[in-house]
Amino acid sequence: MKKSTILSLATAIAVVGTSAFTFAAWDQLDASTTAPLTIDAPVTMKLENLTLTDSTRELGDTVPIYSGSATLTVNNIPESQKENYEIDYETKVYDGSADNEGTILNNVTTTAVERTPATELNGVHTVDVTVTPQDSTVAGKSLTVKVTAKLVRKSAS
Repeated sequence: MKKSTILSLATAIAVVGTSAFTFAAWDQLDASTTAPLTIDAPVTMKLENLTLTDSTRELGDTVPIYSGSATLTVNNIPESQKENYEIDYETKVYDGSADNEGTILNNVTTTAVERTPATELNGVHTVDVTVTPQDSTVAGKSLTVKVTAKLVRKSAS
């Protein structure tokens, strides 16, 4: 082969190689972006300090009414979810001690309501509790009053 032929082939290879690499650099074959993210803390609820005291009543036909309060503390409900949820309270009276919940008694009426309607879910809520026996079959028995607070989705109305 002549020198000019070898030189022509080398030049052609160089041009083709440069063209191939030029197309790869010309086209953008990927893209990416970033965003900051802070993970929400878990929602926490703590219901404590339930105290009940005997009411004053007149002797005779009236049943005693016991009343008291508990404190509920709610934290970390995200701003975007506050309008979608509400706090629901459930009360039960058991025939037994707090360590050994027995049979649920249906002849004792209980209620739990917020002392002041909640305008903000996060924070401290005072819950007023009342207990009223319906008959004397529970007189002298050791009972347990249980109040449960739940965060529930508001119903569509």
